Amino acid sequence: IHLREPDWFLMDGNSGVRFIAKHPVKLEIGDLVEVVGFPELSSVPPVLREAVVRKTGHAALPKARPLNSDDLARTDLDSTQVRVKAVLVNQRHTPTGQALEMRVGLRSFLAWLPDADEDIRAIPVGSQLELTGTYASQGVSQDVASFVLLLNSPADITLLARPPWWTL
Repeated sequence: IHLREPDWFLMDGNSGVRFIAKHPVKLEIGDLVEVVGFPELSSVPPVLREAVVRKTGHAALPKARPLNSDDLARTDLDSTQVRVKAVLVNQRHTPTGQALEMRVGLRSFLAWLPDADEDIRAIPVGSQLELTGTYASQGVSQDVASFVLLLNSPADITLLARPPWWTL
């Protein structure tokens, strides 16, 4: 469901898993795969290391699970396809892509786009967006789980509303 080396993200049914391939592998989003590796259960989230990967086909991505503000701190959502409505707080360009700072209620999170996109940069702060991407847990600190939403492309972002003060 998402490719970001060295981590690869896949789903089987409603569950997700990360893996790190033993050898370079050429995969595309939507590829069906068989993966065998050594589970590292002590890490949060769990990861399959030294994974051997075999492509078996291609399919549409699984339907994204809708999230609300109560769902944002759930580490069991790691490596799953999710959809969330949030307010754009800030944007910044990084060497590895475009970071969107988002907020749902009192909770904040980052949405990460692998390449900078001018149309996304033009979205004003305060806009209501719907984002579809891969929930990537960043672990638990002081009983609070944090995550990054990994987006595959600008098509994963829908502008729902501009801020009330915005005029063209």
